[in-house]
Order: sequence, then C-alpha cells, then structure tokens
Amino acid sequence: MKQGLYLVCGLLLLVNAQQSMACNCAYTITQSGTYNNSTLHVQPGQTICIQAGHYDFLKFIGFVGTAAQPIRFVNCGGQVGVGANATTSGIQFTNSSYFALTGSGDAAIPYGFLVDKSYSTGSSGVSVGGASTEYEVERVEVSVASYTGFFMKLDPGCDSTTWRDNYTIRNVRIHDNYVHNTGGPGMFIGSGYSATTGATITCNGTTKTVYPVQMTGLQVYNNRIDLTTGVGLNINNAPNASVYNNTLVNTSLGPVPAGWKIGGSAGCGCDYTITKADTYNNARLGVKPGQTVCIQAGQYNYLRLSNFVGSTTQPIRFMNCGGQVTAGTTTGTTGIVVSGSQYFVLSGAGDSNSFYGIKLTQSNGTNGNAMGVSVSGLSSDCEIDHIEVAAANFAGIMVKTDPTCDPATWRENFTMYNVKLHDNYIHDTGGEGMYIGNSFYDGFGVTCDGVAKTVYPHLIQGLEVYNNRIERTGAEGLQYGCAPDAQVHHNRLEYTGISPFANYQNNGLQISSGSGGDCYSNSIRHVAGTGLAILGHLGNGRIFNNVIYDVGQDGIFCDDRPGSLSNTSMAFLNNTISKTGRDGIRLYNEINVNTIANNVITRPNATPSLNGKAFVFAQGATASMSANFTAASASTAGFENDSTDFHLKSGSPLIDFGINVSSWRITVDLDGNPRDTSYDIGAYEYVAGNQGTNATNSAYARVGATPQTDAQTAVAGAYSPEESTSKVVIYPSPAYSQITFQLPQGQVIDQVSIYNAMGQLVITQRSERVDRMTFSVANLLAGTYIFDLIKSPLQTVRGRFVKL
Repeated sequence: MKQGLYLVCGLLLLVNAQQSMACNCAYTITQSGTYNNSTLHVQPGQTICIQAGHYDFLKFIGFVGTAAQPIRFVNCGGQVGVGANATTSGIQFTNSSYFALTGSGDAAIPYGFLVDKSYSTGSSGVSVGGASTEYEVERVEVSVASYTGFFMKLDPGCDSTTWRDNYTIRNVRIHDNYVHNTGGPGMFIGSGYSATTGATITCNGTTKTVYPVQMTGLQVYNNRIDLTTGVGLNINNAPNASVYNNTLVNTSLGPVPAGWKIGGSAGCGCDYTITKADTYNNARLGVKPGQTVCIQAGQYNYLRLSNFVGSTTQPIRFMNCGGQVTAGTTTGTTGIVVSGSQYFVLSGAGDSNSFYGIKLTQSNGTNGNAMGVSVSGLSSDCEIDHIEVAAANFAGIMVKTDPTCDPATWRENFTMYNVKLHDNYIHDTGGEGMYIGNSFYDGFGVTCDGVAKTVYPHLIQGLEVYNNRIERTGAEGLQYGCAPDAQVHHNRLEYTGISPFANYQNNGLQISSGSGGDCYSNSIRHVAGTGLAILGHLGNGRIFNNVIYDVGQDGIFCDDRPGSLSNTSMAFLNNTISKTGRDGIRLYNEINVNTIANNVITRPNATPSLNGKAFVFAQGATASMSANFTAASASTAGFENDSTDFHLKSGSPLIDFGINVSSWRITVDLDGNPRDTSYDIGAYEYVAGNQGTNATNSAYARVGATPQTDAQTAVAGAYSPEESTSKVVIYPSPAYSQITFQLPQGQVIDQVSIYNAMGQLVITQRSERVDRMTFSVANLLAGTYIFDLIKSPLQTVRGRFVKL
C-alpha cells in the first residue's frame, strides 16, 4: 500500500487549505496508512484533521500531548468512513497519551467517524493499546466489527512496564459513541486477566505470574450499544470506574444460529429457513417486514423467536414448509416462545396435506409452567393459526405479558393490539386450553426494591378468537381477560375442566375481568363446572347464539367484581342451554342493565342436590326478560337430537316465537343463517328441509272450536305453523317465579285467567291490549295449572303449564 502521507520540506501537505483552516487543522490526512509521530513531530495542542472520505484503516503511534494541550484527531469536511473487507482494526492508537479522537468536526453529523467494515477475524472498530493513557474518544460510530466495537486495554507480558506494579492507565473518557453489529462485545475496556490470580506467562524459559495494569479515573457515559454478539459493555480492572447514562439493547445475542439458512423452498416462498431447534433473535438476523421465515418440516425440541417486527401491512410470517413441524420435549420446556415481537404471523398452513402444519407434541414434563405456544415479552399484533397443541403441562396457547417491577410492562405504558387466534386444535392440557390476557384487571401486588406496590396488566385491544377446537383441558378450555372489545366466536369446547389445579378453575369458557365485546356462536359441551363464566367484566357485552350442553354447574354465570363498570349493558340472547347441573342462567351482576331474551333452557337442575332453576338472580341483580323458553325435558323443545344436535325440527315450539333482536345487531344464527322477521328461540334458526319427526305437536296451544277441545291437547310451549296462524306461547315452562304469554305480532291479549287443578280461579289479569303479558306466579303452589287466554277478536285459547 502507498504510504498515506505526502511530505514537503518535512511538513504534511495541506489538502484544501481553506477547508483545513476552517477546521483549525495543523495537519490534514487524506489517505489510509500508519502514522508515527516519531517522524511527524506533531506538538501538544495541535489538531490533526482527517479529511472526509473513506479509508481502509488509520493507525497512529506515539502521539503524546499534555494534560493542558492534548493532540486532537478530528474529522473535517464531513464524515470519515473507515474499514475494509479484509484488514485490521479500523482506527488504532498505540503508545499514545493525552490525545482525543473526536467526531465533532461537523456539527450536522452526530458521529463524525464511522467504522463500517472491520470484517477480518478479531478486528475491532477502534482499539487503543500499548502504553496509552490519558485519552478521550467521542462521537464515533462503529457499525460493523468482527470482534468488538471499542478495544482498549493493556495485557501483561514479559515487558515489565506492562505489569500492574509498574504502570497505570489513567483518566480515560469514552462518551457519546454509538456501537452496534459487533461479533463480540460492544466495548471491551481493561485487561480481562484477573486482578487476583493474574496471568501465567513464560519469559526466557522462566514461568511467572504477572498482574494486569489498573485503569483509574475511567469514565464511560452517554454511549449507545446495540446488536452485539457478546456483552454490551465489558469493563475490567477499573476499580473506581464511573459508568452512567449508557443505553444497551440487544446485547449478548450470540452468533447466527447454525439452523438459520438464507432462502429455502421456492414453493413455500421462503426468504429464510429454520432447520434446527435454537433461539432466533431478529436483532441478529435482520428479517424485514413482509418476509417469510419457513420452518422446515421435522422434529424440534423447542423454538425461540424474538424481536421480529414487521409492519401493519407487511407482517413477518413464520410457517411450516415441506410437511408438518413437530415441537416439544418431555422435559417440560415450552414448545414455541415468541417474545419482543410485533406484526407477525405464526401459521401451520404451509402444507396442504397438513391442516395443522405445526404440532406441539410434548410440553408436559415436570415443569408445571410449560406451554405449547407462548407469546410474551411485550409482543403485540400477532396471528396464530392452524396449530395443534397435543400436550402441555399448563396452557396450550398463552398470550400475555404479566406486569412486573419493570414499568414497561404496566398498563399505562403498554397495550397489546390486534391478537387473532383461529383454526387451532388444542387438547390434553394440564391447565387452560387458551389463556389470553391477564386475569387481574384490578391489579395485584408486587415488591420492587423492597417497596410494595400495585401494578396493573396491559389491555388487549382488538382480540379475536375463532374457529378453534379445544378438548380435554385440565382447567378452562378458553379464558381471556383485559380485552375490552373482544370478539370470541365459533369455537368448539368439549370436556373442559376435567382436572383443575384449583377450585372454580373447571369452566368451559371464562371471560375474566376487564373484558367486553361479544362472545357468540360457540359450542360448549361436557364441562365439569360452569359452561360460560363471566367474572368482573366491563359490561356492554353481548352473549348470543351459543350452545351450552351438559355442564356440572351453571349454563351461564355472570358476576361483577372490583373494576367493573356500572350502568353498562349485558345482553344474553338466543342461547341454547341444556342439561345444567344447577341453573341455566345465574346472574349476580347487580350493577349492569341485563337483557335476557330468546334463550331456550332445558333440563336445568340435572343434579337435584344443587337446587337449580332455569333463571336465578342474586345480590340484587335484575333483568329485562322476553321470549325465553324453559322445559324440564329437552324433548319438549323439538331439537333434532336432545344431546347431540340442537337444530330445530319442523313444528318446534321455538320457531317464530322469539322477539326481534335486530336492534342488538343480531341478524344471523350460529350457522350464519339469516334470522327472519319472526325470530326463533335459541341458537339456531329453523331451516326447512332439516326437520325431523315432530315430537312436540302435543305441546302447542292453539285456537280451536271449543275451549274444551283445546284444553285436552294444549300445554305451555309453542305452536305448529302448519296447523294454525292463530297461536300463543307461554314461557318459561316449567314456571318458577313468573310467566309470560306471547301472541304473534299484530294480535292482542284482552285477559288471562289461571285455574288450579281443583278448577279454582287463582289469578286473573286484564291487559292493556298488548301481545305479551308477564306476571308473577311466585305465590302459587307447585303443580299443574289451566289457563284461559282471551284475545281479540273474541276468541279463547285454553292450555296447561307446570309451576315448580
């Protein structure tokens, strides 16, 4: 290489004298090279300018100023870039003292020196070695270094001047620099040899122990260190160092994992491919928004994915390629963990031959907290689909970041957005099938630096959970909390809460505190506890079109808790509930405005010792109730099958006897069929052609020639649309505390009279010419009662109902 200095009469050649004068340059460097002050004789207090441009390397030897007059090395005319693809460290100082390397030569440039190509093995961005002391390095950026960004130390050797007893490095200041993308530590300052044990070396055939020099008066401050393979800041043998106001992120990343490959199957559209179990940190890998990371088909003990950030329109996608991916071990390790990531998709839809292209097979070892998939670490804006969790010691899929002493995890500082979980299959878990959001909206206590405080979990804005199949879970099948506008629908849950780890953790679907939105069109069957438990919600929720069958406790339970909002609405509409151990719907939420309409409840109190009823209100809760149908026997409702198929048969008493709830924006049934103007009761709207045998003809109250004829066949229920256009339905049946008589729209009731089994008139009530009348039967004894309903024009309908 040509020597990088031009000599004229023993002086450095000035380059662009006007610019050099503006930088106050005594000398100006314009080319790469090694500069030795034994030849140049730069004096204390003078400034060496390095002309803006790019240099392969710059090495300075023996530049010694004084405490009052240091020698300054400064960029001039713009930024100085340093580094080559195959060379030594970028900027090097040896045996120099009282000097400053400063990138402050151009006020418009934050870092006047940029070391951007120190690729060769073991090279550093900036190194200071030998007997160097009393120096300052500021406003330098190291953007690439194969080893460390800054390397500043003196290791002990055979030369006695390198030993602790004979030399001390003093007053080093390193500040306002930016170091990133290093193959080792961000900054390595001070010898790494132990001050206690020293280093064993051999000099002239003699083995001896020598001790590293100390650094006194070291100051390291206002530096930014990012994306380092090793530790961000490694300081040694500096007993009184002052280290403050440094920002370190994405440090100790390690090398690029061996299982990371650029490209992959063109058929899968892979930008990158994962081939081995490992930790994959995008701070090291550099995947861009919109790119696809394929996971090659095969078995993985685990996968850890962190810091993958796409964009709203270009998420980063992770998907299986070439077949099914299986993950998990029997040691209790969570199968797939995603942390610190945003705008990403984890999908098992990468192979048309595998509906669940990613399968978590064994996350059920001795670690009780092992999950199939966990999304945490302040992650947000994610989608998870077509994944099977076949075993997990705790939850199948968990999505949340619990608050800790770190303020970044607190509700006021973090919100999770746009979480979408769909088309997954979760089964055989020790805890919940899906655990989404924190359960303690009202906060919980932590101790931080000895101080007890209450911290609040983040909200999830934009949660949607749909088309998931969840079976055989130890605790709840699906639990979500702190989700004010959730949309949870078309999920199928069966055999949940079969081995709970705590009392009352055995429900089907649980809406925990801090939640609102809609929960609809879900099928919840064979539940140990309550089918749908709503605890401490925010209100303004709609619960509709759900089928709940065979539950050990209540069909639907709703309560308010601290943090719940008063005077908000809860609507329970068009749900089908059958075979509940206790109550069909039990409400304790006295602070809400409750509406209960178009629900069918059959077979409540399946466990008689629980004293269950169709509806129970406690703690002062009330509700506006309309067009609900109840019956002790499911066969009365006219289902296709009383335990497996709750679609309606032709002639079901539920057909056309609901009220129109389109004002609640409910216009379709569980199957997506439109609700006609005469709503059916329950989750399904009757569709002609799907009917079975009419098993409920005897349950219709209809107008006939004489009241006596009607009384022989009429009971509380509904009507046969083929038989008459003049019809009446009463509900609930059996009745408990109140009863409602309903005529088709446009017809009006004049009077209702009720007689006991002895023919005695016990109640008579005239109406105000409305099509529905509700009144109390709480004081009636249990038994069978006859009713006469007079409607306009003058016609009488006679029927029976049962009071429990």
